[in-house]
Amino acid sequence: MNIFNNDEIPVGLSMALAENLYAMERFGNLNEQQQQDFIQQSRNVGSKQEMRNLVSGLETMR
Repeated sequence: MNIFNNDEIPVGLSMALAENLYAMERFGNLNEQQQQDFIQQSRNVGSKQEMRNLVSGLETMR
């Protein structure tokens, strides 16, 4: 599944990932369910800074 080629990923999330290439790489390495869970979590974000914080959390995910 390539979520970047359809409307599945929110614009704010894609922009935040584009600003943080390491987090984008980590997101790409998540399995499909983990990606869906992360996308769902991003839909509850209320500000640009919150989205950046959420995406930055990918840097420390194991």
